Amino acid sequence: MDEPKDNPPPSDSRATRELLGILGVFGAVLLVIYAVFAALGGRQDGDASPGLPKPVPPTAARPPVDPDSAPVALNAPGPTNQVSKIHENIFDPQRRALYWWREFPRGVREGSIDSGAASNIRPADYIGSQSCAECHATKHEDWMGHSHRLMNALATPKNVVGDFSGDAEIRYLGGVGRFYREGDRFLMSLERGGTKRVYGIERTIGSRFTQYYVGRLIEGPEPADSRKRSEEHVLPFGYWMEKKEWAPTVHVFRDSRKDDDAFDPYIDNQVVAYDEGCADCHTTIAAGDWLMRSAGLRRISKYSPRSILFDVPGYLEDTKPEFLKVSFADDLPLDELLDQVDHSFNNLDIREHAVSLGITCESCHLGCRQHVENSDKEKSAVLPYFFPAGEQFFSLGRGRSAEQLGRIDENLNFTCAKCHSGKRPNYASGHDTWNSTEYSDAIAGACYDKRPGSGENHAGMRHLTCVDCHDPHKGIGRKWPRTPTQDDESCAKCHEEFSQPAAVAAHTHHEPGTAGSRCMNCHMPKINEGLQGMVRTHRIFSPTEKTMIEANQPNACNLCHLDKPIDWTVKHLREWYGGKHVYDEAKLAANYPDRQGKVGLGWLKSGHAPTRLSAAWAFTHSKADWAMDQLLEGLNDDHLVNRQFLQIGLDQMLGIRLKDKGYQYYMQAPERRAAIDQLKASRK
Repeated sequence: MDEPKDNPPPSDSRATRELLGILGVFGAVLLVIYAVFAALGGRQDGDASPGLPKPVPPTAARPPVDPDSAPVALNAPGPTNQVSKIHENIFDPQRRALYWWREFPRGVREGSIDSGAASNIRPADYIGSQSCAECHATKHEDWMGHSHRLMNALATPKNVVGDFSGDAEIRYLGGVGRFYREGDRFLMSLERGGTKRVYGIERTIGSRFTQYYVGRLIEGPEPADSRKRSEEHVLPFGYWMEKKEWAPTVHVFRDSRKDDDAFDPYIDNQVVAYDEGCADCHTTIAAGDWLMRSAGLRRISKYSPRSILFDVPGYLEDTKPEFLKVSFADDLPLDELLDQVDHSFNNLDIREHAVSLGITCESCHLGCRQHVENSDKEKSAVLPYFFPAGEQFFSLGRGRSAEQLGRIDENLNFTCAKCHSGKRPNYASGHDTWNSTEYSDAIAGACYDKRPGSGENHAGMRHLTCVDCHDPHKGIGRKWPRTPTQDDESCAKCHEEFSQPAAVAAHTHHEPGTAGSRCMNCHMPKINEGLQGMVRTHRIFSPTEKTMIEANQPNACNLCHLDKPIDWTVKHLREWYGGKHVYDEAKLAANYPDRQGKVGLGWLKSGHAPTRLSAAWAFTHSKADWAMDQLLEGLNDDHLVNRQFLQIGLDQMLGIRLKDKGYQYYMQAPERRAAIDQLKASRK
């Protein structure tokens, strides 16, 4: 999911903002949203297909397709044609995503991939997941148990898992949260200092580790026009299913500059409107509507495997003709217009305009009505495409074959990229520090490093796809279901030279079958913050990675050998993998004041919160009792998530519940200090 904007919109009413947003569609698209390119013609990726023809007036005869047409100058008005929010395509900077408003050029269809009469982007193209069950019974049954299905759901007794008995409460930051029901309605109250707020819960988020809630304020001191009352937004407490207790929500505001403790739900008026951003990934939205939302605008340009053109007025006329009845001035500043585009489609009521709540079959397969209506259990006359297609959407590729829109590697990965991408705080190497951006992290690594048009990574092998390791229909569950040996076998499908134990030993310098010989422990270590534990980074990289070692941030060697100094690590890496691995001595000296000190202990004191988090998880899961004093001090870490994960790890390591010993990770600092001192005293 993408970062929200730094400055939240003003507290105006939904109706006003929807009107402004609808108006903004036309102004922004009129300025040729997202790309005012000097060229979209010409050939790309070694294409044999012709470039786009020059736009012609609607009254002119359709010109023949000219394979040698010069780059076209698009109809962009004046000096405002520099769009600051463009994302360059990650694979090929020549790829373009162009949203067209005026005089859509004739001949585009003849110059684009031939998708025939296929259409999978309009709301009418969607038919619902229940239509898949008859022919795809096993996959449908797997999906029914997948956490994707309940990523967003109505707050009904069937879907709510939190304890709303009226007996549960959470004491947090000097106040108290309570959770109760009135009939089938679920309510959350927050009270501190005599001020009480009550929220009505409308929807749920998640069903695997923690369930968060979406709702509106129904009682409290805020005025009638407060966004807390008008917007369905993420509420401050969620239900931790494994622990059967309530907990503060984390990372809702995504401000990496401060800890989640800095958000005070009793007085803070920040609102994260669910439909405005979260819904892009947690609900099934028609592809055409998604393309008009801010998430689609960004991701289609950044991750698309091919250039595209979108006939916006044609799409609106077909799906939302009421939008075309509004006119708007042409002279608003571009940034303002782009912001209003966000408010146009983003602020439509998802329950009314989405295909369905939750992540359903058609989130990935796109609109499948044509497929369902032309298929039976024995055969299908129309197979679904894995990339947008339709009368208003055009793709450029290598020739005109529609196979390029089918189940090929590039389209499978783009399907995942539509949600599992975005921005996160980073390590020195650029690795994301917490989850949900697996695709944008993965493509920065070796196995996804695809050269334009080659289908290969930098080593000349077929580039990896997400479904090589993940079954998209079957959920992972609470723990990764594959064994380490099965994970190694996945890697050996491409890296056949390491399929035999002797080769593994020679490469890793560890006994086959041990932790140090496992591919993922070295190339995908657990340095990524998951939902209730550290998980593997999806950026596949070498343990010799220079920037992480020089910055004194987690490296794969010392995540196991926490007690070894950095000079020991560097010595072995250079001996085993060649003297070409040279590390900046000045940076090592600056970032490792004690070159013979235990690297793991240094990480626990790092000024970089994700480094402390990774280290604490590694210590507790290797049961490194020799660092217990430092670990107990970590329970007073400045960051809420760091304390939470360390509490989980110490509970498992010691076989106790710190909660029963008087400690909870979300307690205030003086309370934590007293509990930690008591824990230390009990160990003497």
